Formats: sequence, C-alpha cells, structure tokens
Amino acid sequence: MLDPDLVLAAVVDAFQSIPAVVSELADDPTNIIGHTYTYGTEDSIARAIYSMRSPSILVAYLDLLGGNFDGATIWKHRLEVYLRPKNAATGVVGGMSGVPAASPPHVWWLLMNSVLGSTFQNFRQTSLLSGSLMLCDTPTLKHRTDEQGADLWVGQLVIPEWGDA
Repeated sequence: MLDPDLVLAAVVDAFQSIPAVVSELADDPTNIIGHTYTYGTEDSIARAIYSMRSPSILVAYLDLLGGNFDGATIWKHRLEVYLRPKNAATGVVGGMSGVPAASPPHVWWLLMNSVLGSTFQNFRQTSLLSGSLMLCDTPTLKHRTDEQGADLWVGQLVIPEWGDA
C-alpha cells in the first residue's frame, strides 16, 4: 500500500506540469495545492475550500479503499479536486492580449485531456509513481455550491494501485 501523502503529492505534481492548466491559474503552478489534514491546526477540508482564492485548484485525499480487480486484492485511492477558476470579471488570462477565463468544466477537461509535462500522454493515460498508480475508474465532475452559495465544481478520481509498493 502506498503512502496516501505520496499519492496526493504525485497527483498535484502531475496537475502542476500541465501548461494549459497553469496558464488558467494566473501562470502560477503554486495555485494548485494538496490539502493535508493536520489535527490541531484548524485545517479542515471545509475551511480549506472556503479559503480557496481565485484562481486555484485544491486536491484532497479522501479515502483508501479496498477492492478486487482481476481476482487480486488492490488498494484504491479516492481524491477530490475542487476548482475555483479565475474570476471572469477581472479580465482575461495572460494580460490584455490573453483569452477569457475558462469555465470550471473546461478546466476539468484540461486536467484530464492535456499532455502532462514532457510526456505525450494525458492524466487519464499515464501512470504515476513509476507505474504504481494508473487512473482506471472514470473521473467524474459534479456541481456544488459553497457556503456562500457560489458555484463550486468538484472532480472525483479513484486511482487503483498496481502491485504492493
């Protein structure tokens, strides 16, 4: 079983390596962060979502699930990806000659379909952590509203672990 913090870091690193996504987030890869649960620091997931600045992406590790695939017991890692896109009222992405801010569903599409870093594969096609993680279950995107009634989009990933690393 892989360390959940290692899985979270690998997903965040993968998302930070996508130029089109970083461009949508004010050209700053540090606007894509992983949420870590630290007891005693008032670091709840609800507070982290409420505190998200625009534009940003917050990735949270939720569950370590047991499962069965092809007759072998495996672990599955479930993560949620919270999307707070650039505020369209503040203008275009990339300065005066840039493009309008993308919708959250389009940012999700970019996360799932754009080429990762120097690879020739997108997130759905590649493996992470030297082949230990491969996105198998279909990613989903859901609409929610946050505490203030604003639109919030949440993507869900379930990533099986291949082998016992």
